[in-house]
Amino acid sequence: MRLPVDSSGSPNHRPKSSSRSRGASQPKDINEETRGIHGAFQWALDANADPSRTAADWLAREIVPLAHDAASAVAGAQSTLEQIIALKVAFKALRTGAASTAERNRAARLYAATIAAGLVRFGVKISRQSDAVLRKAFQSLRDDTSCEESLRDLATVAISRC
Repeated sequence: MRLPVDSSGSPNHRPKSSSRSRGASQPKDINEETRGIHGAFQWALDANADPSRTAADWLAREIVPLAHDAASAVAGAQSTLEQIIALKVAFKALRTGAASTAERNRAARLYAATIAAGLVRFGVKISRQSDAVLRKAFQSLRDDTSCEESLRDLATVAISRC
């Protein structure tokens, strides 16, 4: 078997037309390749800051990529109705499946906040719960000083809409 030989006589020459030149996309620089890695490290650092919020924040960032955390995903103007509904489903699952009581409680508050966001921001009730049950959940969220002010504000407005 003969190897291709380039003009210098070297048998190690590779033809210029490789799979890379046939349309395979290549990163423009090393930063494009490592950007995802930096996001993973940031997630690990955030987990150390407040472990009870980590799972909810991670889920929220997966659903609403521009959100900094779960509260901004729920209360922020960047979220669409479809994203709010997806957040509701995720937080509902986390409510029962989270590892710790603190995570489950946080997920329950965020679940209520997504329903409030549907009412306040989109005028849509995204729950089959009765108005009385929702009102009670919104009042509890409003009164929870451990929750972000943006979520408590959503709850306050939502109370008047059920």
